[in-house]
Amino acid sequence: MCRGHYSPKLSRPLVSKLYHAAKEKKVPMTVLADEIMSAGLGMKQPEPAASVQEKPASPYPQQ
Repeated sequence: MCRGHYSPKLSRPLVSKLYHAAKEKKVPMTVLADEIMSAGLGMKQPEPAASVQEKPASPYPQQ
């Protein structure tokens, strides 16, 4: 089990909407989710998408 950051599960319909919205905007889903949640929580906007790099999750658990 990973002992790092909490990563909540999102509902399938929400992930689907997020996926299609991100494709339309041509940004990664994580970038769009960051923007939406930051705005919704009244936080400072995150870095622009060009400077954010996604890396795939490791198939092996962290130890």
